[in-house]
Amino acid sequence: MPELVLPDTKYKKSYLEALEEYQPDSRFKAEDVNKDFESYITRIRNESFGIDLPVGYVAHTVYWLVDGDMFLGQVDIRHQLNESLKNEGGHIGYYIRPTQRNKGYGTLALRLGIQKAHELGIKDVLVTCDVDNVSSSKVIQKNGGVLEDTYQIPNGALKNRYWIKQ
Repeated sequence: MPELVLPDTKYKKSYLEALEEYQPDSRFKAEDVNKDFESYITRIRNESFGIDLPVGYVAHTVYWLVDGDMFLGQVDIRHQLNESLKNEGGHIGYYIRPTQRNKGYGTLALRLGIQKAHELGIKDVLVTCDVDNVSSSKVIQKNGGVLEDTYQIPNGALKNRYWIKQ
């Protein structure tokens, strides 16, 4: 049964395979992450405590959706919203690796992410997606998301903003 876990080196092989599936779209290149995977994991975990955050970031906890040793996707829970996240990022970001899409994992990942957000004390959860991302809109709505509005971000793209009330 798939579950959310904190990033761990025991998923290295599957995680790197997933990054390869994203190439060239991924901002993380598998070969870069592989150079010092242990440090990469430490950095991700530290960011949940607000340690060494990049400028403009808020504390956030990354979880990996795994089934056994297989990395299926990622859920990123932002502990609070800054101005940027209010419009285009929300409390929860999630993705499923390309070869595992359309199997219900997105809906599961978001549902489990909402539970984790509630455990962090976040009552009402904001989730956003691109207007043309029909699959993500469906996942959000299946998890109780109610469309608040559509917002144009600075680059001109349109984002749907959904609230999931506790």
